[in-house]
Amino acid sequence: SGVDVNDGMLTVARRLRADVEWRLADAAHLPFADGSFDVVVCQAALMFFPDRVAALREMGRVAVPGGTIGVQVWASLDAQEGYGPLIAVAARHAGAEATDLLGSYWVLGDLEFFSELAGAAGLRVITARTWTGTARFPSVDELVVTEVRSTPLMDRIDDAIYQRILDDARAELERFVTASGQVELPITGHLITATPA
Repeated sequence: SGVDVNDGMLTVARRLRADVEWRLADAAHLPFADGSFDVVVCQAALMFFPDRVAALREMGRVAVPGGTIGVQVWASLDAQEGYGPLIAVAARHAGAEATDLLGSYWVLGDLEFFSELAGAAGLRVITARTWTGTARFPSVDELVVTEVRSTPLMDRIDDAIYQRILDDARAELERFVTASGQVELPITGHLITATPA
């Protein structure tokens, strides 16, 4: 189609904050000099990087000595009161592969494992704070569209399996549906601060 996805992302970002200089780069090879920033932040993305240690190492490299690296990750799947049941429903109908395909968000939720990654990257964890927020959706159907239909799992299941996932999700997640029909799903995350060791 001739559309460059990277250009599109930068265009959207610039609309959000025109006063910020936006750069698109590989997280494992940041285009900044050593010690460029007092604070480096990575929000809900580290779990998707192919080389997490390299990305953390780069965050430490571009931070000033004694600087702060802030990383937000989601807690493990077993700590997710709302998302855990949704993924269990998908796995019940689509097989264990569904847990892997839908579980990317939760793979860094073990704080001990995160500390090991940080240590391998030359970082020292200073603080770790856990909190629970709320993910809101107009309906259970919209939640399932967002969390199931828009993932690679849809390439591996047929319409009948998707419908069974949707039907069971409506029943399983009913307790999170408000009087207005919206879904308020608890989501637990960690905010970790580290410094170059």
